[in-house]
Amino acid sequence: MPPRCCSKPFASRVLQEALDRDTKQTFLKAVAHYSTPAQARIYCPNSKCGEFINPRQVIDHKHPFDVTCQQCLTRACRACKGGSHAIGSDCPDDWELEAVKKMGQNTSWKRCYSCRSLVSLAQPNDHMICRCKEELCPICGGIWDATTGCPNLCGDAAELEKRRSGLSSLLAQDQDEAAKQAAARKEAAKREAEQRSQQSPEVRDLVGKQTLELSRFCAYSARTRSSMQTRHATQKLALLERHVEEEDGMRDRHGQATGALEDRQIAAEMELRATLEQTARSVNLRLKHMEAYCQGRPGSGSSTVSLSGVVVAAAAATIPPPPPPGSAGDDNTAGRVVTERNLRELGQQYTLRDGMERQHQAKINVMRDRQARRMEELLDRQDAEAEALVARQRDEARAHAARCAAEDEAAADALRALQIRLNARWSLQLDVLCKEREAAEGVKYGAVPTPAWPQEQFVLE
Repeated sequence: MPPRCCSKPFASRVLQEALDRDTKQTFLKAVAHYSTPAQARIYCPNSKCGEFINPRQVIDHKHPFDVTCQQCLTRACRACKGGSHAIGSDCPDDWELEAVKKMGQNTSWKRCYSCRSLVSLAQPNDHMICRCKEELCPICGGIWDATTGCPNLCGDAAELEKRRSGLSSLLAQDQDEAAKQAAARKEAAKREAEQRSQQSPEVRDLVGKQTLELSRFCAYSARTRSSMQTRHATQKLALLERHVEEEDGMRDRHGQATGALEDRQIAAEMELRATLEQTARSVNLRLKHMEAYCQGRPGSGSSTVSLSGVVVAAAAATIPPPPPPGSAGDDNTAGRVVTERNLRELGQQYTLRDGMERQHQAKINVMRDRQARRMEELLDRQDAEAEALVARQRDEARAHAARCAAEDEAAADALRALQIRLNARWSLQLDVLCKEREAAEGVKYGAVPTPAWPQEQFVLE
């Protein structure tokens, strides 16, 4: 480059006459591209473009260290050949500038865009002056204009605040992008290591043994829970049967006690009635004898004895007439005197006979009331006994349920602890095997998950 003939380059007028316009432009781009040293070539940082950027461009006063792609107008840094940096920030690849800033207390150092020298703001001034007589902005490094000052308006507070905000946002984006890339690389390495572990024959054999052990543990757990449930059901059935027997026995005792009380009450009432009937017979017999005695009153002088009082008159009125003279009883009544006292006693006996039925019925009613109270008291005691039995049976049922729940919880805790130990041992075995394979093969092995537990098993905590 450029094209030669006999070691002599073609004249430009010859090329202009031989090439058309589009070919000429392509040729000139190629000349500029390949005439630039390889270490000085700059390509567009846009991944969708990638065109060569001619470094021999007119310097931009705002961005003197950047060049612009003519294809997509993307700016690139001359120093690091990457994307352009924010206004006011130095290129991170300029290690000399960074070292000078760290060594000195004065951080107002900038690199001259023309001679590439480091320039410091030696005295209080609004701009820098390089030894090559170029003037720079002490904040952004832009080309200083004697009339307008900094082309990036670094003296404006609002512009500086906006620039700082943009710089912070750009730094945050760069950090996020770097973090995402690191996470992606880490995830890819992790997947590769896990795939290597899953394809290892030794790891597969160990996982198969652990799966078989898991099946045995699940069978043991199922047998344990089934046996416990059967025992609890048997105990509950026995408890219910005992409760039924107690209730039946209590009902039998209550029925016997009620029947015995009723029998005693009936016997007492019959005995009372017999006593009252005997009393009535005695009263009637006595009344009969008294009437017979009073029937034989004498008839000489006066046919009747004059008595005073209602009772005596009533008694006399009720006495049957005496037998006619000459009868068989006349001899027995001869010489018998019926006094007023006899008639009064006879009247009292009539009164006793007339009120005897009411008295007897009253005694029967009193006895029945007393028997009813006794029956009510017996029923109350039986109800209280039944309630106490129901409460005791309910407490026993609750205690049995609590014992069963405690046994279930204890068994679950024991099985869960055994499951946790098994899982920890399996994980340790897999980790040790992976470390051994890493030491033997020199490659990274990823973590291998332990065999998955069935859904009906206890959840690991």
